[in-house]
Amino acid sequence: MKINYSFGKCAHSAKKPILPVRVGNVTIYAGAVEYFYGRKLYNEYDVLVPLERGISPFDSVVPNIKFGTICLWAAMSEDRTPSGWQRFLSEKLVFYLENRKRVLAYCYNGHGQTGMLIGSLISTFESKIMTPDPIAETRLRYCPHAIQTLLQAETVFAVRGEALPDKYVEEFVKKSA
Repeated sequence: MKINYSFGKCAHSAKKPILPVRVGNVTIYAGAVEYFYGRKLYNEYDVLVPLERGISPFDSVVPNIKFGTICLWAAMSEDRTPSGWQRFLSEKLVFYLENRKRVLAYCYNGHGQTGMLIGSLISTFESKIMTPDPIAETRLRYCPHAIQTLLQAETVFAVRGEALPDKYVEEFVKKSA
């Protein structure tokens, strides 16, 4: 499957700051906090998942979102795989999604960590036979710019217990050169 990753604009934007993404038999809502500023987001979410340090639902950044639970995960640093990432997915996030909670996950631009989360959920909820490439699927279902670093890409495949395919190693090595 060939996917065009050179789209100019993202599907998530100031006009549509939050997108529903179907993963297996659940839906997660994903977005970019940069588009939340000054907007009245009337959707109600049961669980907020801020994925980046400095983005708190208590800040004035997201004052108009009504929510019930905050599911925090300390943001991933660029030099290591996050400790507890799989535990965070399996013990917290999967529980909420399987119980049909409306979960909103977001980072600042909605690409890197939000993309990593969606890819990790695809790796969790969908088999390798059903979805052999969770990164390509994340980019197809959510945003062509999703998953921006080698570490994020490795994490998506590590959730499945797999090594990162060479094509992605090459992609991210080229980006960092």
